[in-house]
Amino acid sequence: MDIKQKFMEELLVLLILGLLIALILGLVNPSLILFWSKKPTPLKVLGWWGLTTVIIIIVFNALKPEKTTEEIINDSKSKKEEITETVTPKDPEVEKQKTKDQLIREIESIDKGIDFSTYHYSSNVKDLQMVLVVFGVWANIILEAEQSEDTEIQQLAKKLKTKVANVQIKEFPILREKYASILAQTMWEHDVYISVSGTGNKCINITGGIFAANKNKQDFHYALKKVLTEFRFYESRYRWYKGEYEYDSWTMFHGKDSDLVRFTR
Repeated sequence: MDIKQKFMEELLVLLILGLLIALILGLVNPSLILFWSKKPTPLKVLGWWGLTTVIIIIVFNALKPEKTTEEIINDSKSKKEEITETVTPKDPEVEKQKTKDQLIREIESIDKGIDFSTYHYSSNVKDLQMVLVVFGVWANIILEAEQSEDTEIQQLAKKLKTKVANVQIKEFPILREKYASILAQTMWEHDVYISVSGTGNKCINITGGIFAANKNKQDFHYALKKVLTEFRFYESRYRWYKGEYEYDSWTMFHGKDSDLVRFTR
């Protein structure tokens, strides 16, 4: 890879990262990003973000330098090696042992104690989501092992599943409280106040003058719906002043914190 190509790829990564940061800020406060728009909304931010991302990718693909003959040959060799590996049959007993070893390692790591406290003190939602990624990895390991016909693998999968469920039951209420705290710090300057309530912090309460209008409640909820569902909030509640008795609400996650974490596209 020559210097020009490397520079282009690094520049693309920085631009994509910048767009991601702009998207997050825009979903929280659209006017920060769509400063030229008279009626900025989270949906408009999402639309501009998607359009800009596509344009950048198209431009970079157009400017991407052609591969040299040597690079084409090397790519061809790599593909042949991958095909050879795919065609080569794997020893079933070796694969079973690998699966058992992996399950045992995961069980032992949980028994020793998984320390998520570093994420608890973070002020970045992405750090909290990394805990969810760990849960998702465990889920994939368990689900794949449950398909095995090997009795020992099935028993190990069952044992790991129980331990993962216990970790999730402990962690999800903490993650929900921490997420609400981060959102509260972000929205405080906009006179929007956030808190959690209910068993396991499953309800998020969002209060602000902007929610006197029903459309604002709906737009705000749909902007946050995906991440609220990821953290398994059962209900989001909106009212426009703290003393208001009634509120509008949306329900989201209906499962249990112990359920395996599966990410859907």
